[in-house]
Amino acid sequence: MCVNLGLAAMVDPSSAGQKVSSLGALHGRGSRALRLFTDRKSSSPAGGAGGNAKGEAMAHQFPEIVAYGSAFRCALEAEQACADFAAAAGVLAPDQAWRDKLEEVVCTHDDRVAKLTVIRQEVNEMILEPIHALHINEYLGTLDAEPATSWPAVALQLIQAEEDTARYHEDFVAQCDEILAASARAFKKSAKQDRAAAAELKSLL
Repeated sequence: MCVNLGLAAMVDPSSAGQKVSSLGALHGRGSRALRLFTDRKSSSPAGGAGGNAKGEAMAHQFPEIVAYGSAFRCALEAEQACADFAAAAGVLAPDQAWRDKLEEVVCTHDDRVAKLTVIRQEVNEMILEPIHALHINEYLGTLDAEPATSWPAVALQLIQAEEDTARYHEDFVAQCDEILAASARAFKKSAKQDRAAAAELKSLL
């Protein structure tokens, strides 16, 4: 079940944190992004270190890829980052059509995280064979950044995040095809959908 980001985005900033917090149980990933983003936006410049701390909490942390387990975690973090960018963009979206589209994007990524988490549990991630040709730094820059605080900058970040996530999924499958086995289809499908989302968002700007 997905939260209506359009409604969350249109609430008064002074009550946005309370509104989003009440929706957290239904849609934790999107509401987390909205809550953190709203807190950061509503903080006064005098907030100093407090504002920075919230911003740091918003950015995703990607582990160094050494084996299958860390590679899979990066895949999940990338999908979650896309959901957070979309949720943050929903706060700044210029109209209801954009809010509806961004709500759809958040729901898609949250659903995908849930499905991939199940796959992670089904596949033996205790395999310790090292991965040498997959370097997470090649996919970062946007995925591990804080959301922009203006439109359309945040939408452009989301588009780049979608493209980087798709590229990661494709390379992950190429490196771990034997380990993923039948589950590799899920990552190939996810990559295709991420690229399609990026193309659609570009067309709407």
